[in-house]
Amino acid sequence: MKRLVIGLMVVAGLGAPAFAEDAYDRREDIRDRQEDRREKFREEAQRLRRLKAENPEKFEQVLQERKAKLQERMANLKEHHPEAYDRVKAQLKERERERLLRLKERNPEKFQEALQNRREHLQSKLEELKANNPERYEALMKQRQEWRAEAKDRRENIRDRREDVRDRREDMQDRREDIRDRREDRWDRRHDGGWRDRAEDIRDRREDVVDRREDVRDRREDVQDRREDHRDRRDGPHPMRGEGMRERMQEHRGQMGERPHTQPRPDAARPGVRDHGRGEGRGGVGQGGEHRSQNAQPAYQRGAPGGGGGGGGRRR
Repeated sequence: MKRLVIGLMVVAGLGAPAFAEDAYDRREDIRDRQEDRREKFREEAQRLRRLKAENPEKFEQVLQERKAKLQERMANLKEHHPEAYDRVKAQLKERERERLLRLKERNPEKFQEALQNRREHLQSKLEELKANNPERYEALMKQRQEWRAEAKDRRENIRDRREDVRDRREDMQDRREDIRDRREDRWDRRHDGGWRDRAEDIRDRREDVVDRREDVRDRREDVQDRREDHRDRRDGPHPMRGEGMRERMQEHRGQMGERPHTQPRPDAARPGVRDHGRGEGRGGVGQGGEHRSQNAQPAYQRGAPGGGGGGGGRRR
């Protein structure tokens, strides 16, 4: 029994490296075959491009032969291996989709042309089917409506999923904001009335004092500005204000001449001239009320020359 176990262990130890090497060789063979297929595909693609440029009719004939061969193989596969047929069909659709996407990025005009050709080909096929097999056409149209409904449902589901994603993100943001608010509330409760709040109160009071002092300075400046404005209006360049008015008054006095208030005016001795109650008009009879009485006393001068309580002469 012991010898059998030892022999199995030796065989297993010797077989493990050999099994690993076989697996490695198989992987290498698979990669080599894939590379050979890619190389053949590239060569065939180049040959078809040259054929399309040199002989377009021959190129179209080759394409039709290839399509017929592919359809035959797909029909055989669909009949005998439905699962493989579905898998190959999905792969072909995915390749066609990737080709159209690459074409859209590289040449948008050619992409639009390819789409238009596909639509026209599909429409011609549908018309042919409608003429030859109306029952099949009706079934296909019904199935087409179901596909459109499914596609619409898929689009709506996609929109709903996107809205759900946006809602979840907004909910996450709201939760984060709530967490920050709760942290701030805890911080405020712990430090309410603490040394930080007292320091802030002191700074606020100092700022209030500075603001009040600035207000006082502003009011003082406003008062000074108003006083300067008043002086400017009083002593400005206007000819009848300030120094200008003083100069005009002195010039007027020089023109009129300096004479006392009691000196009679030059025109006072002429008869019929108003003397404002001094009794020197109309032959010595004044008009201050004393001409009404023959026994009137000499005219009494009231106030400054010119009559009236305050006088009518110049004031000094």
